Amino acid sequence: MLNMKKPLIVTDKFLRGMDNGPVAQTLSSLDEAGVSYVIFDGVELILRSEILKQLKKSIWIMIVTVSSLLVVALHTIVVRELALF
Repeated sequence: MLNMKKPLIVTDKFLRGMDNGPVAQTLSSLDEAGVSYVIFDGVELILRSEILKQLKKSIWIMIVTVSSLLVVALHTIVVRELALF
């Protein structure tokens, strides 16, 4: 069976707790095949609004960073031009 030695099953508590859900079916198949496994059910659900807040924050950080780089580049150009006089 796919030459698995000890797969890590990564899920959340909700999916793990579902009777006959995808995690239960996977574990059942592994049990039937005699494959030992490790389960990590600490994955946390992030609500869409929270994802959007994080995305908005990331985009703002990118804009500020790019703006700062442009200011530094313009400053460098101006300093070089002034040095020519």
